[in-house]
Amino acid sequence: MSHPPYRSLGPTSSVPPDPYLVAWAELKKHRIRRWIAFFVWAPLAGFVFSASEKLVGHPLGRGEFFAVSLPFVVAAVLFLVRASNFRCPQCGNRFEAQRMVSYPLTRRCLNCGIRIGTPKNTVASDAP
Repeated sequence: MSHPPYRSLGPTSSVPPDPYLVAWAELKKHRIRRWIAFFVWAPLAGFVFSASEKLVGHPLGRGEFFAVSLPFVVAAVLFLVRASNFRCPQCGNRFEAQRMVSYPLTRRCLNCGIRIGTPKNTVASDAP
């Protein structure tokens, strides 16, 4: 008996994944990237700034420090914008914002109230 030349990763299903659960996974990914970029850029830029004095013999000037930290600031801003523009899979509005109010730590849509992780076939008022 011959075996196929590839390994199966488990049973395959023809049922498509729940679109809401896919959207919640995307939101989680965007939020993680946003916080990593936000909390990593300042210490990393500070480390490069202090290490340059030991490696080169003099500290970086403002221009060099700006050039080192700029990519991280840009990445943090891009991730922030991407996460804050995430659309709720139920109502289609921005998940973390309602009119002029934005709350990046919310666990519910500020417009329709659906909780993160709620599958498509569950009503927002029945969500845990």
